[in-house]
Amino acid sequence: MYIRAHNTTHKKTGKIYTTYLLVEGKRMKDTVRQTMLLNLGPNFNLPKEKWKIFCLRVQRKLSNEAFLFEISFNEEYEVLVNDTVNKIIARRKQIEEKKLLKPVAKSDVISVNPSAIKVEQIRQVGPERVALNGLDRIGLSKIFHTLGFTTTQANLGMGLVASRMVHPASEWETYRWFNQDSALGELLNIEVTSDKALHEISDIIYNNKDKIEQLICNNLSSIFNAKSIKTYYYLINSYFDTWLNSDEIQPGHSQEKPSDCPLRSLGLVLDNNGFIIRSEIVSGNVSDPNTLEVMLKKLGATKVSQIVMDRDIATASNIQWLREHNYQYIVLNREHEQVFDFSKSLNILSKTNCAIEIYKEITEDQSEASLYCFSQNHDLEESSISLDKAAKFEEELKQIDEGLKNPLCQRDKTKIEMRIDKLFQKYDGISQFYKVIVSDNSLIKSIQEPLLATKITWFNKFFQDNIQKQPATYCIKSNIINLPAEEMWRQYSQLLDIEPVFSIFKADIDFKSLTEKVCTFESHIFITTLAYQCIQIIHKTLQKSGIYTSWESIRLSLASQSTFTVILPTADGVNERVRITSEPEPRQIPIFRALHITRHP
Repeated sequence: MYIRAHNTTHKKTGKIYTTYLLVEGKRMKDTVRQTMLLNLGPNFNLPKEKWKIFCLRVQRKLSNEAFLFEISFNEEYEVLVNDTVNKIIARRKQIEEKKLLKPVAKSDVISVNPSAIKVEQIRQVGPERVALNGLDRIGLSKIFHTLGFTTTQANLGMGLVASRMVHPASEWETYRWFNQDSALGELLNIEVTSDKALHEISDIIYNNKDKIEQLICNNLSSIFNAKSIKTYYYLINSYFDTWLNSDEIQPGHSQEKPSDCPLRSLGLVLDNNGFIIRSEIVSGNVSDPNTLEVMLKKLGATKVSQIVMDRDIATASNIQWLREHNYQYIVLNREHEQVFDFSKSLNILSKTNCAIEIYKEITEDQSEASLYCFSQNHDLEESSISLDKAAKFEEELKQIDEGLKNPLCQRDKTKIEMRIDKLFQKYDGISQFYKVIVSDNSLIKSIQEPLLATKITWFNKFFQDNIQKQPATYCIKSNIINLPAEEMWRQYSQLLDIEPVFSIFKADIDFKSLTEKVCTFESHIFITTLAYQCIQIIHKTLQKSGIYTSWESIRLSLASQSTFTVILPTADGVNERVRITSEPEPRQIPIFRALHITRHP
């Protein structure tokens, strides 16, 4: 056993780097056959004079034999020896399992002991198969090969996008999921060796961003009617939980968090089928008109473009800027909901066949149209959310009140009132219906004693009446006054399809684990836009079969289909290993049938 240095040339950069191989020589008749035991990688830092002792230590541990004289070795190097031995054993086991994993033909009949049957290597496969179906429909694999990706790079890129659809997370968590929970690696015939490999392929994909977006757009145009394409501009603020401190991430308000979130702003150009034509990321918060102007210029928006904005971006200053520069806009009103007038409403159906009541009003100066909307499902959901928030608000008030009975807890009235003020800010949508009174010891305390809070009482007599009498409505505003009410609602509702997918921006992106800044925010977001494209085409395909459900529901519904290895102990003492996939459940079959996916991979 010995270590051999091997020089390798990088295919793209042409840079030569050295990697170290642990090799074992076996004599076969008159020749010696060399077998690579393990690739030690380019970062093998053991001094060359220690290589011989290192190989002897590894060889002795692998042989598992006792020796009269043990070779002394540095404790730090001994850790490296143990790690190398464990990797070699794991590699040998993996090779053996691949040899044994073979399908049993129908003609093969064996006798087994039922009580000794074991199942191992259980991996989820249902959502992964649907995700890969979406990737095939937008032609992503062919696009990667067209752009010069190797087969390994193309498959790894496909795996990264599919994982973002099925298990949205950081690259480190995706690496763990690939190797421990999912059968995606088996489906694509790839092995993810580290999270750095995912960071690197993410950046390679982002470097080809414009070409990939254009080729996907061409593929989708051939599937859908290209002549009817209209473009809309959607602007979203999304926040990151990240260890990276960057001046490019500006604080602001996001739907997922109340305030002061680290934000990046995303602009999308969408067609009327909801597919992304182009995407751009800018530094800062789009709630700032200066950032909005930069975003629209990068997206190539013209004066006739229709700008659709999320509620958190539709600030008064942004709307005023759009008016001054003659842009057409559709935004959700940031003001409090108004009483809905059912006598004026028109009944329409959403694409999920839910009844929506809408009516449109135009201002006297003919400058802006307001579309008032009411949905029974939305009303029930809003009421449920409000009641849940009210219960949490009262529970925290109760905890503060109970703490006053404990002499060791904080009882200073001023500080108690500050805690209650923070609660009012935390539950600003609910606390407006409450009146909180802090009682103190002012009547019984002496001059020298501090002012202490003794009891907290609260009243919410207006809250129940409000959610019962005021239906949860929302208002969409636009300066396109000649736009029909139903079309105005459908254009804005497209944003509701985008937001759930892009909520996965919240994944924790950890840069501290890398020696270099390989992964970027831009590449992370672009992988998410590709995932959205696949989810959207899956939705379109399922809707043709009458299946209207969210991607989250589809993903959870398919999660129970798994692939696993069954170990069958035979009468002659040999363990037969068979890799099989579970039968789809009745609720999963319509999805597979609509997407033309077989019951088993």
